[in-house]
Amino acid sequence: MSLGGQAGVYQDFELSDLARDIDSALTTYRARARYYVVTGKDDDSKAVLAAQQDLKSAIERSLQAATSEPQRERIARLSGEFDRL
Repeated sequence: MSLGGQAGVYQDFELSDLARDIDSALTTYRARARYYVVTGKDDDSKAVLAAQQDLKSAIERSLQAATSEPQRERIARLSGEFDRL
């Protein structure tokens, strides 16, 4: 495998990790939001806001790492959907 090929594989792993980070952050955000709806406690509200920030950060990291225009467009669309929440 050439050095260029290795770089591509590592980049694919990085993008996969970033997608997994978004998925994990979204799952956490949803769970905390549901829990807050049930409890209505201030501490749970703070946990939702922290999870929301984690999700936003995961999306931003993925956007920065995107190397192709289609990737950037998909992530930007996801970011726009998240901003509307």
